[in-house]
Amino acid sequence: MRYLITGATGFIGKELVSQIRKNGDSFDVITRNAKRAKEIFPDANKIHQVDLKKQVPQEDIFKDVDVVINLAGEFVFSLFGWTKSKKLSIYNSRVVLTRNLVKGVVSSGNSTVGIVSASAVGYYPQTEEKKILDEKSENGTQFLSGVCFDWENEAISATKLGIDVSIVRLGIVLGRQGGVIASLYWPFVLGLGTVFGRGTQWWSWIHVSDVVNLILFCAENRLKGIYNGVSVDPVMHKDFALTLAKSLNRGLYFKFPEFLLKLFMREMSSELLNSYFVKPHAILSAGFRFRFDNLNEALKNIFSRNVK
Repeated sequence: MRYLITGATGFIGKELVSQIRKNGDSFDVITRNAKRAKEIFPDANKIHQVDLKKQVPQEDIFKDVDVVINLAGEFVFSLFGWTKSKKLSIYNSRVVLTRNLVKGVVSSGNSTVGIVSASAVGYYPQTEEKKILDEKSENGTQFLSGVCFDWENEAISATKLGIDVSIVRLGIVLGRQGGVIASLYWPFVLGLGTVFGRGTQWWSWIHVSDVVNLILFCAENRLKGIYNGVSVDPVMHKDFALTLAKSLNRGLYFKFPEFLLKLFMREMSSELLNSYFVKPHAILSAGFRFRFDNLNEALKNIFSRNVK
């Protein structure tokens, strides 16, 4: 198969490309920085320099492509919280980018292409109750819920022209090279690991290897619809923090009070305090099986892998 990937130079994108290589498939890349992408992916079929937040890609980019995988999106966390400009950038890097990408796919006339587009569990309403959220649950009302709602609708719009589209709502992605582990690793190694707020908020997590396999499962089977990219076993944040500390042979001694998080991080504090008890019902029903369904085993694998 031949894939065309946005966000290929990111944390998940690099892992995805590695697996595509192992499968003997090929890939193209759309990026804002072709020079950097060529250094990272010298074996790519083609690397197209396009700023998808501002441009619709040319039709010929999609020639001979089997599946477009859309992973692009600016990192949502910021030391300065969500300023107006940061929120606009988060929105444009997902919603506007996907809109332009889909316009390019549609105008190409490649009716056999499929699309797998990322989203996030931030789509759902947050609650501290152990209320199961699945693909049929309603959307929330917070900032990221609105971003995810619009983001997904831009991708789904391609179905009107007969294009197969699958949406993968990702939870907290675990891997040594990025995401939450990269952010928490050194504080926890130094014995400064912290529980945010009360710690009773549910964290729906997934190992990056399962993310990659799930995305490729959607692509290879031309799945349609919404799929939660989370493990079968959500955990409370305090249990996540304790398991992470134990995996690094460290203690867990600190709590970061909720009011201080809200004071310093303002609206963005919701991403640490929100609770999402999400289950992957749809992808399990489609026949996918997770390699890592236990947090302890997932972290053990992550810290035993060679750091690149």
